[in-house]
Amino acid sequence: MNSPWTDRSEDDILDLVSCLRAFSLIKNFEEKLTDEEKVLLCYNLKVVRHEPFDPVCKIKDPSNCVFFLLEGKIAITLTNAKVYKQEILDGTVIAHYLPGTAFGEVGILTNTSRTASCVPVTLAKVMILSKSAFKAFLGDKMIYERKTNFQFISSVRLFEGWPEQNIHGILTHIKVLRPEPSMFIYKRGDLDSNIYIVYKGEVQLLAEIEVENTIDIDKSELMKRKPLKPTNIRSVELIHSRSSN
Repeated sequence: MNSPWTDRSEDDILDLVSCLRAFSLIKNFEEKLTDEEKVLLCYNLKVVRHEPFDPVCKIKDPSNCVFFLLEGKIAITLTNAKVYKQEILDGTVIAHYLPGTAFGEVGILTNTSRTASCVPVTLAKVMILSKSAFKAFLGDKMIYERKTNFQFISSVRLFEGWPEQNIHGILTHIKVLRPEPSMFIYKRGDLDSNIYIVYKGEVQLLAEIEVENTIDIDKSELMKRKPLKPTNIRSVELIHSRSSN
């Protein structure tokens, strides 16, 4: 395919590859990309600056690109206005995108138009990847994984009865952790707003054990505690990983 920014230097490409690694959308698939694909991906990126309240995309727009937020803060709203101002956004913002967030791929993967408007509330710097480039280098890989993740998330009791579009939406916000055996996922007293879902392997619940004493716990004692299986969701004070396979 034709690359619009073929005048980029080798240093430019290396900088862009390093920058893309900060986005989970790319990082999760980097090992599936060849070096040539990474270079071509960077040749197809362009950078756009948005003034406050200059929408990055609007509800019902065609999904023709993926966005990577480098700088600024973007409000997500279901309001479709001709001109955006703070008073229009007040009370309508459902979430914010912060630097390091990639968005816009769901519409491409599901072949739907934009389901929300994304409006910067500060100066914003955004990298843009066209739909054709996204599909050429990442689309098939991502569609396969998303189908697998969609089936898994749909099987979790917490999400029973959710509309398909809503489940596709939360897939964007899922982060995959691969803890080593005996590694803590979180500890008692940690501030944590995440929900953890066991996808593979087992984790051990140690809510009744003080953190400082876990190093000396006999393995047989750990094995007595009931492990969490995939699709189980639990809210506990302490989770200890027993297997990452």
